Amino acid sequence: MGKPALLIHHRWCVKIFQQGKVWEIRNKACNKRGRIVLASTAKTSPTGSTMALGEATLTDCIVVARQSNGLLLPPEEAPNNFLFLKENLAKHQIGSLTDFPGLKSYQSVYAWVFSEPREYSKPRSIKVKKGCVTWANI
Repeated sequence: MGKPALLIHHRWCVKIFQQGKVWEIRNKACNKRGRIVLASTAKTSPTGSTMALGEATLTDCIVVARQSNGLLLPPEEAPNNFLFLKENLAKHQIGSLTDFPGLKSYQSVYAWVFSEPREYSKPRSIKVKKGCVTWANI
């Protein structure tokens, strides 16, 4: 089996490697831990192909919001992890819901927590099996 690659919108990859973003926001929990490749999706990559941009260590997955009656609210089990607390904004770098319109449809919102990002000096194109949306083995 190959190394796991997380497929991410290109601009969020850049923020992880160059601007200190440590939370990748998703609508599902993740049990994987360890060193992974971060790759920009073909749809969002400047080259039009899926690109491995670097690596990071996936250290945790935490709930950061729950939806109730169309509103994103702090999770009862961990209110200090709330996505939109001032002290958490730099962790995910979502300035507003217009930055991430799909967020409104999430029933539960999770932060996949990264550490030790290392951007490759030269990104490389990777082949991804048709149908891979979140993870690919490379």
